[in-house]
Amino acid sequence: MAAGAVFAAAVLYEYYLQLDVQQVRLASSGEQRSYLVHVPDGLDETQAVPLVIAIHGYSGWPAQMALTSGWNKVADREGFIVVYPRGTGMPLHWRAGGAWADDDDPL
Repeated sequence: MAAGAVFAAAVLYEYYLQLDVQQVRLASSGEQRSYLVHVPDGLDETQAVPLVIAIHGYSGWPAQMALTSGWNKVADREGFIVVYPRGTGMPLHWRAGGAWADDDDPL
């Protein structure tokens, strides 16, 4: 079982390298959350740059959003950072309120 998990992690890592993104995890309101981030090569780290937050749709996921949106290419050309956050639950979704929501994602 452990060998399968290692193989899956290696495949996922290679997939992220092809997307030119890094996976980041953080704790928010007591929950573990994650997102992918794309920082263009050669971006001047001493200068403020715009940030685009690309949110996937219901049952989508961050890598799928990165592949289909084309934001990375635009970011490379125009010089900004793109973040692709991951929703919660299964299928992945955003807790954005409404009659069916159990609670909202924290702001």
